[in-house]
Amino acid sequence: MTFDRKSLLGLHSSGRTTISDIRRSAGEVTRAQQQKADWMQHGAETGEEAQWKLTKEQVASIKAQIVEKYGRKLWEKKHNDTFLKDVAGDLRTLLEMDTTLPSRQLDVEVKRLLQELVGWGALDSLLNDPDITEILVHRFDNVVVERKSTGRIERLQEKIFRDEEQLLRLIEHIAATMGREFNETKAEMHTQLPDGSRVAAVHRSISLVCGVQNK
Repeated sequence: MTFDRKSLLGLHSSGRTTISDIRRSAGEVTRAQQQKADWMQHGAETGEEAQWKLTKEQVASIKAQIVEKYGRKLWEKKHNDTFLKDVAGDLRTLLEMDTTLPSRQLDVEVKRLLQELVGWGALDSLLNDPDITEILVHRFDNVVVERKSTGRIERLQEKIFRDEEQLLRLIEHIAATMGREFNETKAEMHTQLPDGSRVAAVHRSISLVCGVQNK
């Protein structure tokens, strides 16, 4: 079976214009469109953020174009500030062209998409915590960590994953990055992240569980 990074990530090329084409035409966006987005921002400020959420199709399309342009550099140069600014700039351009998000929400979505593309999404904050030696995800709403300072295992009270689908997409993202398959037929995964952290996961066709042991 041929490994397809984009397929595992849920990304599919749409045959649309390239980022360079979009950048060239970005200046043609009318002032009226921007005024409309700014005016509609008041809706988000009054608790109506849901109407500004990106659709799965929009997210997949934007990610596909970024992956198509940068490929493995997304993970190889993830600590290069200049590179990250370039990717963030492309994300903002794509969002401005494909959506009418208000400026504040644009910032939120750029940050979220950038984190998903170059990092490990919701797990980043836990992986970067030097006191955490192991992360066990029993369910999207049941995350347990082991702390070096206490030697104890504790269940996190804060919400890490939005739902099971977000957890599954993250594990597929890890699998794709490490050149592995993770699906109904390849239901178990044991791999190692570039920083040395070990990952073990079982697909939801059996029981969606993920464990990460920090380096």
